[in-house]
Amino acid sequence: MRFRTLLRNVSLRATIAGLVVFSVLCAVAALAAGIYISVGTSFMQQGRDQALAALRTAATVFVESADGYTIKWSDDGQLGRITVWGLLPYRDNTLVQAISRVSGAETSIFTLDKDTQALIVGTTTLLGADQHPALGATLDQTGAAYAALSNGALYTTEENLDGNRYFTAYKEIVRDRDAVIVGVLRVAVPLAEVEQRLFDIMGLVLKVCVAVVWLLPALAMSPPCSSRVQSPGSSRPCVNSSPATTRRRFPIPAVAAKSARWRTRLRSSVRTGSRSRR
Repeated sequence: MRFRTLLRNVSLRATIAGLVVFSVLCAVAALAAGIYISVGTSFMQQGRDQALAALRTAATVFVESADGYTIKWSDDGQLGRITVWGLLPYRDNTLVQAISRVSGAETSIFTLDKDTQALIVGTTTLLGADQHPALGATLDQTGAAYAALSNGALYTTEENLDGNRYFTAYKEIVRDRDAVIVGVLRVAVPLAEVEQRLFDIMGLVLKVCVAVVWLLPALAMSPPCSSRVQSPGSSRPCVNSSPATTRRRFPIPAVAAKSARWRTRLRSSVRTGSRSRR
């Protein structure tokens, strides 16, 4: 009963305005969601492409670091195979730091441990919680990355490294005489950079949407033109007016004709009375 009484007290105009505002809010929400999905997908692809480009740069710098290191490129310019005569343990992080400066991505090189035959991070630009190079991580030989690299395929993914999310790209380093994997080159592009660009664009979209939603109720609640007064033949927009403050400048034709007939009769009666007195 209270709900019905409340609905009866709401004017038709307020109801229509509320429906318009609700419809626009739904349209704005759908538009923002569509933009987020579309732009987000595009930016994620840009992040993956950036990781692949950084890997090509890193591989080029890597093979120039020692004699006998070579790269095979595919016909379309994609990275093929990195071949070395051998891969010795690294004593410092000078090489990966140089690669990172050129490629713009965090760089790590896994080397093969002779005793355990595990691929272990031997040099990296990634820092751990103690702000020292995060060395010693192993590549899971049962995981998807190792399976792809074993088949000579380039592997890309999104993963968490030392508490931060990255787009990563992996490429195996094989020994020339027997094609055994003796190392892996990995580059990592921070996902935060891509997310920040996405958040900047969505912030601008939300500001525009809030401005539209803020202006819409004022436009929807403005008096309609039918309740306004406009001079005949005037091209100016109609002006708000109320019956209490607005006078009719042009009387209705029927009323005007009736008033004219009464004035004519009154004048005739006055003339007849004056003649009879004479």
